[in-house]
Amino acid sequence: MTIRWAAPADAPAVAVLAELDEAPVPAAPLLLAFVGDELWVAMSVGTAAAVRHPFRASAEVADLVIERGRQLTVPQRSVDAWGPRRPARTDEPSPA
Repeated sequence: MTIRWAAPADAPAVAVLAELDEAPVPAAPLLLAFVGDELWVAMSVGTAAAVRHPFRASAEVADLVIERGRQLTVPQRSVDAWGPRRPARTDEPSPA
């Protein structure tokens, strides 16, 4: 199984998958899961909406794509969230 970002060339395959799943194409950016060369899951990282292959056992694959999406979208803590930075501690006495 391969999970990767969607590229413009993937649009036709995503459209076919959405049609098979009888659902709209999820909004970009998308993560795609392929088993072999076959697209099984497409998930929007922004909305978590997903389409999956209805004729494959794709539930576990979808769970993995959802988890990978979470890993990729964990917000970075800003400096403000950590509070002000303290000066580095040194062993030298401070000048008077």
